[in-house]
Amino acid sequence: MTEIYNECFREFIKERREKLGISREKLCNGLCSSKKFERFEKGQVNVSKNMQDQFIGRLGVSSDDFISLLGKQEYEEWEKRAEIIYDIRTGKNDEASAKLETYFAEYGEEPLDLQFYYRFKAMLMQCREEPRDEIYQYLKKAKQITMPHVKAENISDYVLSLQEMDTLLDYYQYDEKTQSEDVLLLLDYIRQDRYDNGAKGRLLPKAVFYYAEKLDTEKGLENQIVANLVAIQEICHEALERLRDIEYLPYLYEILELRQRIFRILGMQNEEEKQNTEWLETVIWLYEYFNQEKRTTEMAILYFSKNTECINDVIRTRRKMLGLTKVELSERSCVDIRTIDKIESGGGKFQIVKAQDLLEVLRVPRELTKSNFDISSQEEKSLMLELKNAINDWQFRKAKEIYAKVCERMKYTSLYNEQEIRNYEALIKFYTKEITNEEYVEKMRKVIEMTIPINSINKPEQPYFTQNELMMLTNYFKAILDDDSRKSDGFRKLEKYFRTILGGCQEINHWNNLAMTLDMLGNWYGNIGEFKKADELCYEMIRGCFRNLKFRKIPGMVYDLWWNEKQQKNATDKNYQLHHCKILAQLSRKTKDEQFYADRIAEEK
Repeated sequence: MTEIYNECFREFIKERREKLGISREKLCNGLCSSKKFERFEKGQVNVSKNMQDQFIGRLGVSSDDFISLLGKQEYEEWEKRAEIIYDIRTGKNDEASAKLETYFAEYGEEPLDLQFYYRFKAMLMQCREEPRDEIYQYLKKAKQITMPHVKAENISDYVLSLQEMDTLLDYYQYDEKTQSEDVLLLLDYIRQDRYDNGAKGRLLPKAVFYYAEKLDTEKGLENQIVANLVAIQEICHEALERLRDIEYLPYLYEILELRQRIFRILGMQNEEEKQNTEWLETVIWLYEYFNQEKRTTEMAILYFSKNTECINDVIRTRRKMLGLTKVELSERSCVDIRTIDKIESGGGKFQIVKAQDLLEVLRVPRELTKSNFDISSQEEKSLMLELKNAINDWQFRKAKEIYAKVCERMKYTSLYNEQEIRNYEALIKFYTKEITNEEYVEKMRKVIEMTIPINSINKPEQPYFTQNELMMLTNYFKAILDDDSRKSDGFRKLEKYFRTILGGCQEINHWNNLAMTLDMLGNWYGNIGEFKKADELCYEMIRGCFRNLKFRKIPGMVYDLWWNEKQQKNATDKNYQLHHCKILAQLSRKTKDEQFYADRIAEEK
């Protein structure tokens, strides 16, 4: 009998599918039989991660919103894909091409793997600006696998994932017969409510840019009637807003430049045009100052399934970190030592339920596909995202109100959920001044020790922490006073931990936690006068932001570089950087940060 797992994830898929009114047949069209999908949804059969990603992608949700634990064999395939994508993101196209051919030789018989091969073959050819017709042929092959009957005129009859939609956009862009009306149909499809703002932020700007290019080729933007130009400007504005929602770099320059061109054609010189000019000038400065290409040449990262880990490695590393012998783990889990050996070595098949029993003893969630919270509905997911965003934006009064709703509506039956909710509770109470710094540190210690000893980070072996634990450890050490040795010891250990994943595909895989921790480390090194180390981390962060195509952390890093120089020299000729920090904060809707930079500018005058 097949073992079934990922109950919450399956419930989430079913709940969202039914809420959107999408039939099973429509959702799985081109992926698998409706009978197989029905059995998956009912918990009678499992599917691969690649298939899972397509299911949630077709429901308008990014796989980045979930954390996945895979068996060794499936993880190795994921890692091969991840390395190809990382090589493309870092401009190593020859290495990526060689790895892609190896991937094809090993996995090319499976339809979704073959589609990946064709799509990335085309993408690498795009990067090299090879003949358009040859690129089109590979895009056509990629489309044929899961979207054989999809056309611009009938697209509303289908549901497509983010990756499929990206492929389709390029398919039409490289088809010489494509008209602007075709791209407009794709654009309108992306604007529908099924795609959340995160999905729209990744797709809509590209679609708008392609649409404008087609119009320009056919007739010229300057020759469009005013009503058409106003309509284009409206969808440009919508695309820009979605980019701002997720602080995303792809097509940011292109959309700002396109808006500026239309303002110029329309002869508009108002506040909106002035603001767009400032944004465009700052984005150009950002790319030029850090020697980055401002035009978008590829979207490889859209195909990177983040937050993915190997269950075999997790169990082995976590056991050693907690100081458990295999005998002790066997006694506590009722899993025999032979099975533990098999799992830890990755040397053969094993029952997933046995691995889940081990995870439970090791205080890692049993669910193999999950969010930062065990959720089973879109409402729960949206509520947790709302809470997370309020905290990230330092709106702790608002976070307190959302937290009350979370406590009212959500389940806390698992240790995983209980720990996460206590973490949020402590964080909100601290920043709303309901508890002192010392009380917060003590509360966080207790929250962390629900799953791991606080000194786990001091173990000589490479540790394994869940993403939630890493976030909590970072906040814990941040709150400890600077003159307390626990802070310096903890931060240096966290830096050592994250250094092992910088500069490779794991950097993209774990970017959210990595970015948060490196940001705090850079601030701390600056505060204690280790400016060289602080600057090194700032530049590492900025390079990482460009690799991950996110601009959220960049203004803070630019400011830190400015501040570090000023502390060392008592003066700096780079005050212009503060202006760009302010504009970038404005672009990402960080009003408190924008005001902070404005105050610094005023102080420097």
